[in-house]
Amino acid sequence: MDRLERAGLVCRTRCAQDRRSCFAALTVAGVERLAADVPDTVDAIDRWLTGLLTAEQLVTLIDALHTVRAAVHSDATAGADEA
Repeated sequence: MDRLERAGLVCRTRCAQDRRSCFAALTVAGVERLAADVPDTVDAIDRWLTGLLTAEQLVTLIDALHTVRAAVHSDATAGADEA
């Protein structure tokens, strides 16, 4: 976070409810950088991960990732509809 903030890509604001926490928000420069980098990143993920798997393997991978997420952060999807 420190390097992203120094680069002007994010800014931090303190959480009013919990002084130990802060929120990070993308700056205009951060949004521009993300928009420039996302297509290459998505292409790489497709080429080297998801594009190599069958539909059945993708379902298995997603199920496994849901299991890990639930164990690590059980309230990560609180209030969200399962897809």
